[in-house]
Amino acid sequence: MSTKNKSVNTLFLACFLIPIIYWVYLFFASQPEIVHDAAGYQILGKNLMKNGFKHYFTTGPNREPVYPFLVASSMQWGKLLSVSYMLPLKIFQLLLLFITQLLSFKILQKAGVKPLITGLTVLYMGISPAMVNSALSVYSEIAAYPFILGIILITATFWSGRNTLRVRQSFLLGIILAVLFLLITLTKGAYEIIFYIYLLPFLLLAFFIQGNKKFFSRLAVFLFTFATLFQTAIISYKFLNYEHNNQFTLTDRASWALYGSIARRVEKLTPQRLMTAIAYIPGEGFCNSVFGEEACYFWGIETLDSLALSKFMAVNNTHPSHEVNAVMKKESLLKLKENPLQFFLLMPIDGLKMFFWESTRMGFVTYPKWLGNLFTFTPFKNGIRLIVSLLTLFATCYLFFFVIKNWSDVFTHKHKDRPTHIYLFILLISCSHVGLYSLFDTIPRFALPVAPLFLLTIAFAADKLIARD
Repeated sequence: MSTKNKSVNTLFLACFLIPIIYWVYLFFASQPEIVHDAAGYQILGKNLMKNGFKHYFTTGPNREPVYPFLVASSMQWGKLLSVSYMLPLKIFQLLLLFITQLLSFKILQKAGVKPLITGLTVLYMGISPAMVNSALSVYSEIAAYPFILGIILITATFWSGRNTLRVRQSFLLGIILAVLFLLITLTKGAYEIIFYIYLLPFLLLAFFIQGNKKFFSRLAVFLFTFATLFQTAIISYKFLNYEHNNQFTLTDRASWALYGSIARRVEKLTPQRLMTAIAYIPGEGFCNSVFGEEACYFWGIETLDSLALSKFMAVNNTHPSHEVNAVMKKESLLKLKENPLQFFLLMPIDGLKMFFWESTRMGFVTYPKWLGNLFTFTPFKNGIRLIVSLLTLFATCYLFFFVIKNWSDVFTHKHKDRPTHIYLFILLISCSHVGLYSLFDTIPRFALPVAPLFLLTIAFAADKLIARD
């Protein structure tokens, strides 16, 4: 083995090993805080463990089931080992973070990113305050990472090998992609809609290769398998909800959250409210430091929850439970008609918040004193948030224009050394995620499912810029 290869392997080993040492320390030195949504997940996990999925559907519609199932499994292991369920849950979640690193490493290698950039990206994923927080708290974002990265990897495998894959291989890749999309949708319901957006490049590809029967047959098998299996599973899940609680839906949380978002955005927009909305983009702390807590409170999630839950309770008290979701959707549309232009003008502001995803103050975890002091040290917490956020914004814009400029590479493979198709699908998922969530109120935690994609985007942009003559 050459000296260069030894150096590269040592780099990669260090970039995986350093985070593991950090995780082992935090495994014993940190403690999840059971507040807000975490308390809800704990209740759902207990119900699943004791009563099974039939009860889960009977008492629903409940939250997407993947993460509650992970909590329930941890409780079962905790019971068998006579320990708190937090211990197996933290093991499972740190393992998911490790898998996230491995999948990211594989994608970066597949795209031909330089070893140093690959290593630093993997290292940062393992020590990122926000991502590590997600692995130590009782929140569902950690479960999304491997599924999203798996979707990118399987898509890239089919897309780059579509000229040589056999029909059987296309069929198997279609099954795997359907399973991954099902799992991410049962973790984050927004992906039921993102599925349709994700289909668009494949439909465009069909027009590019329609003259080639072999290529077209592989694409048709892959696409038909992927779409049919995914839709069959999602519809079946909705039927289970309908059978047990009379609601043909995945989850009922979106309707009331959308109402709260619309109700707030259509209210009178004073100059101060507009300025505080803009100041809220970097975060609540920045807005409070400039305008004060009272002025910024309107744009906090507490205001949205208050508007949404008050309407939800009113509808819930006057309609049968199986009609509440439909009535909330109707009320949302009626509210939107009051000022639709203002609602959509304010959407980009919430969208931009999603790029400020890195945070040392994510909450939900009690850290050892020295680390807690570091995370609250103003130059550190503001510095890392600002740097990572600006890099995320810049890299996303850079790759967006790169894909537009080299659009033909995605479909023709004219330049095989350019993994433009990987850039496209990463941008497609991350931007679709940001766009859908911007319909509602957004906080840094909501961006975490695509945080690995944001870091891959930064790595790709850095690699392209360094490679420029």
